[in-house]
Amino acid sequence: MVNNADFFEQTCLGTVQFGLNYGVSNKNGQIAGADVQRILELAHHYNVSRLDTAADYGDCERVLSKYPETLQNFSIATKSIKTSNIQEKKFSKIKTDLIESLETSLDILGMKSFDLYYLRSPETLFQYHREDTSKYIAEIKEKGLVNKIGISIYEEKQLNDILEVFQPDVIQIPFNILDQRLSKSGTLKSLKAKGIDIYARSLFLQGLLLMQPDQIPNFFRPIKSHLQQIHSQLTEYSLSSLQACLLCAFQTKEIDKIILGVSSLKEWKEILKTIEELPNQPLDWSSMSLDNETFLNPSKWEVN
Repeated sequence: MVNNADFFEQTCLGTVQFGLNYGVSNKNGQIAGADVQRILELAHHYNVSRLDTAADYGDCERVLSKYPETLQNFSIATKSIKTSNIQEKKFSKIKTDLIESLETSLDILGMKSFDLYYLRSPETLFQYHREDTSKYIAEIKEKGLVNKIGISIYEEKQLNDILEVFQPDVIQIPFNILDQRLSKSGTLKSLKAKGIDIYARSLFLQGLLLMQPDQIPNFFRPIKSHLQQIHSQLTEYSLSSLQACLLCAFQTKEIDKIILGVSSLKEWKEILKTIEELPNQPLDWSSMSLDNETFLNPSKWEVN
């Protein structure tokens, strides 16, 4: 019997590092194939039964396809391809590209359907092709290509624009010790009241929250004292940075699933061991948060 079984059931394994070198603190590069298989086997052992992937995560899908028997143990979430010039294109062309990519991904992975399909640029699709986009979503569900439809947001304004025209099954949000904006604003409670599942990503903020304050890139100097303060608080709580990042999300009751990406087999083993041994002590995380999006949104970072 695994300790903290509920925590493992809440966990989704992010696979971007299976196909790309990703993350501000990632010094390991793309994960080797043999390690990918072991990571998947360990995930299954601990009842982590969900994978989060995408066609544009480098060669991630082809890496995963090398382990068909292991892959059968997981339900998989994917993302639609990025679509440019949405306002200028006819939807028939957009739809053809989306369907082709979706079916290609299923074929590569040897699957009949995805459990969850994140629609990229949903606000633009609905703005310029509202009826056709709604029909497309209904069609891929009816055909059994996908089970649930999700959207992934970076800021609350995106969410408000989308919910005016469409209610997804799942909303993926950035959430971590520093970025608790959607929780503090009451937005997460509002989403749960609508019956929407909430998936959290960026628990480690691309590894920034696992770094020692004296190791952080110069870009983050303005918040260095805040990060040092957090480390001091965690020392008082007898928690490591990794424990705290995980606990903060697991203890936020509105969050249904958390997505964890790893950069190595060693890191995955450490995460699994940490989850298994997590002390489920209730803590107040709100004082550790920030509101400055410059440091919360990696797309705004100026880091070499």
